[in-house]
Amino acid sequence: MSTRLALAFKNLGRNRRRNMATASAIILGYAGLLLLSGFVTRIEKFFRATSIYLNHVGTLSVFKPDGVEKHLLKPKKYSLTPEEQGKTREIMQNLFPENEGIGTSLQGFSLIGNGCKTWPVRITGTEKDLEKRLVNHWSVNQFSAELLRARRGSGIWEFKNITPILVTHKVARNLGKSKIKSLKEDAPPQFSTSDTYDCSDQRFHLRLADDSNVQLAARTFQNDFSAVDAEIVGFYSSGLELLEESAALVPLDALQKLYETDGATKISLFLPWNTPPEPAARRLSEALRNANLDLEVHHYKEFSVNPFYAGFMNLIYVMSSFFLTLAICVVTLTVSDTMTMSVLERSREIGTLRALGFRQNQIIRMFSEEGTLLGLLCLPVGLLIAWLTSLAVNSAEVLFEVPGISTQIKVVLEINAMHSVLLGALLVGVTMLSGWITSVRTANKALVKLLQSHVS
Repeated sequence: MSTRLALAFKNLGRNRRRNMATASAIILGYAGLLLLSGFVTRIEKFFRATSIYLNHVGTLSVFKPDGVEKHLLKPKKYSLTPEEQGKTREIMQNLFPENEGIGTSLQGFSLIGNGCKTWPVRITGTEKDLEKRLVNHWSVNQFSAELLRARRGSGIWEFKNITPILVTHKVARNLGKSKIKSLKEDAPPQFSTSDTYDCSDQRFHLRLADDSNVQLAARTFQNDFSAVDAEIVGFYSSGLELLEESAALVPLDALQKLYETDGATKISLFLPWNTPPEPAARRLSEALRNANLDLEVHHYKEFSVNPFYAGFMNLIYVMSSFFLTLAICVVTLTVSDTMTMSVLERSREIGTLRALGFRQNQIIRMFSEEGTLLGLLCLPVGLLIAWLTSLAVNSAEVLFEVPGISTQIKVVLEINAMHSVLLGALLVGVTMLSGWITSVRTANKALVKLLQSHVS
């Protein structure tokens, strides 16, 4: 084994120009694949943090059967009763004591008005304490900081004496609202009976813009009309351009009061960041069945509950696979060409080695080890180039726009250790296989023919 390795290492010094060209292809291919995987990793973490924590999808979520598709059409039929909520919470807590939070939320449609005009919104009611923990979660601050910077004002958990509401910037603009109620004004507004509403007067619209009060109106679960007063305490971004025209967030009890219900659309379970969601979902489903609860469990990777994450990441993975295949093909062809030329030029050497007692398998292994050594020597250089490039890009703080995302995202390249090992092993395997394939045919030729010429 040591003799073959010594010969393989020595043979790499032959025709250095050709081997350097091959090494350059391997180095650049490896560095490019690492940077691509780093970009995909960063995008996936952004979407995961945004959907799980800021959009309240949760790691796992429990609905009524068919509730994911139909809860907005028939909210009363597909809402969880207080008894179901209590039992599900207890099961979640017992099954996953390491959880980061369990939250009940209610979703529906409402009209939000300023006294002169109304605007339809898809409104979400969430628990105040849970919302505080989600917004301040470490992954949100690290991977979705762009959305936090887009926020203005306070959180809904900071107010006690009013009904606070967060709306997107576009909803506020459509309502002509620019005022955000501050914490110093944590009290219901006082309206004068002498106030007159003249929506045709432009000066009155200026008064409305400088007023944080809005009205929420909706049909209750009993098909009655209901309305509540609320105060805009902040502007936020859902992260999804599709929802920026119609998203609002209020405390759970306020939305239950508006809909005159004690039900909930879903219960979300927030597990530690790297918890695999699929096996956790299966465990929870089994536990709910054993408790005779007819409920559905979904995880954040499912298209039905998180369509933007699932659809966009599938697209990213397909594109990444295409570039991975392309890079592997380029490296394979380059290494195969080098190995083929090397084998053809060393036909007499192969014959001499066989005449000295080397077996065909030993000669084939020698060329395979040449390819393996070439790949192994190139990997540290490729890793260094990728690391330096990622440092330069990350320090440049380049922003780019992702289709469907409401804000620009900072370009961050994260060199993943596991991806580095897997991609390195793949490229080394390609170089080894190339050396093996190109040497098999020549090594198996008759000894006389090998000694007659340098070429086959």
